[in-house]
Formats: sequence, structure tokens, C-alpha cells
Amino acid sequence: MNVDLDGEIKISIGTLKIISKHVAKGFRNAWKYISKYVKKVRNKMGFRIIKVGRIKNTGSKEKGRWGILYSTTRKGKRIYRSIEFHPPEHGHGYHIQCNKYSKHNGKWIRGHVVWRKTIGKGE
Repeated sequence: MNVDLDGEIKISIGTLKIISKHVAKGFRNAWKYISKYVKKVRNKMGFRIIKVGRIKNTGSKEKGRWGILYSTTRKGKRIYRSIEFHPPEHGHGYHIQCNKYSKHNGKWIRGHVVWRKTIGKGE
């Protein structure tokens, strides 16, 4: 690593490789710790997060809605739900919506709306 008279720091490619190696090793070690902790917490929680991101019905041509797909057990059966953020549509404004999902032959099928909470007016 060199410092110019202007105060600019110049780092060689070799130094960058060494730094990135140590950073990656640190992330791997941190991830091992985090994943162990998450597994312990997950076993104590009553639900399991399946997907975070765009949630959509299998075979749907739309991009999907941003949200979380999770599962829980009720009366010994596993049930699937999603909590999604929806823009203004169908006569109501911005809202958070909980949908029922089922898994059939490895595909996610969206069921009906469980609840909807409007958080802002539409245009």
C-alpha cells in the first residue's frame, strides 16, 4: 500500500487479493455462527420461513409481489401463508395482504386472501 503526496491511497492487486481472502474467510466464519444460531431459534419458533422476495403463483405471468412465504403447523397439519406488499389495485390503495398457499406436485398454488390491511390511499 502506497500513499501519494496528494493523500491518495494506492493498493496493489496482490494486497487486494489478500484482503479479499481474509474478508471472505471472516464472512464464512460469521455465516457458520449465524446459521447455527438461526437453526436453534428456528426450532423454538412456531414457523419456518420458506422464501423472501417476489412471491407468485406457479405459472403466473406476473412478476409477483414482494413478501415472505412461511409455513406453520395448526392442529398437526402444515399450513402455508404469505404476507405480501401490494400496490393500489382493484379499488383499494397500498396494502399488506396475507394469502393462503398450498403445495401441489412441487408447485405453489395461491389460495384465497386471509386478511388485508390498507396502509395508504391509491391514485
